[in-house]
Amino acid sequence: MAQTNTAPVMKYSVANVHRLGIQVLQKALSSREEARRDAAFLLAHVLSYASPLDLLTKKGSMPVSRSDCKRFFSFLRRRQRREPVPYITGETDFMGQTLAVSAACLIPRPETELLVETVCRWIKKYVPDGTLSILDIGTGSGAIAIALAASFPHARIDACDISAAALTVARENAARNNVAERISFYTGSLFEPAPQNKHYTVIVSNPPYVSAAEMVRLEPELYYEPPAALVGGIRGDEVIQKIIVQAPAYLMINGGLFLEIGATQGASTYAMLCQQHYTSCTILKDYAGHDRIAAAVKSRENWHG
Repeated sequence: MAQTNTAPVMKYSVANVHRLGIQVLQKALSSREEARRDAAFLLAHVLSYASPLDLLTKKGSMPVSRSDCKRFFSFLRRRQRREPVPYITGETDFMGQTLAVSAACLIPRPETELLVETVCRWIKKYVPDGTLSILDIGTGSGAIAIALAASFPHARIDACDISAAALTVARENAARNNVAERISFYTGSLFEPAPQNKHYTVIVSNPPYVSAAEMVRLEPELYYEPPAALVGGIRGDEVIQKIIVQAPAYLMINGGLFLEIGATQGASTYAMLCQQHYTSCTILKDYAGHDRIAAAVKSRENWHG
């Protein structure tokens, strides 16, 4: 008679697997709290739970299948190599919307949410009916354009990026979030692909603003992101300067320009805006108290046609 294998199958609960995940990540990451958080996000993704907190608190005793354990630990190995969690899961949250992300585009961050919030406040104050045209320079995953389209149903948005691969992700995200019909995507550098003879109510950009020197000191996770979307030249502000100089040709008079900038670039960006005769020039700080958002308005003096 053939013998059957009666050895018990090892079963793991959500809570136990999460604890193992923390142990795996703890040495690679900066703190136990980071390891706890990332293990929770990765496990929630594997088990298709939107909320890691709900998964751990309400489903902690739920068994995890062998195939899910295998997938979870493959994710942990990637995170051990400091690959960012959104690249591992293939998605991230930005202003309440789920966006696909890949190594072709930057991972949207809270600082960029602050940029969008700043634009939204300006539009509500100066364009109360929300009927406007917006140009998003360097759209990447489409995060800014999609968030603004969701906030202002009457807005028409053009979004440009030099990376065709990034625009593939952006188009997918626009469709996923039901705003594709109100965003037009263009491939090219800065203003080059924007429709000619068109003037915008708002121009917004999260441009590359890391200097070449700063790049070598960045956290390992940032080396997974596209360098062209991070490094703004030797000084870091070369792309910012180009946008400030070129934007008046594409802005309506009294239109707003909004830029995310580096923490040390507030004074120099403010000076550039003043030199180009913008008005209402403002540098806003981020949640950590660093200079992060530059805002200005096109005046008649910097109108180029």
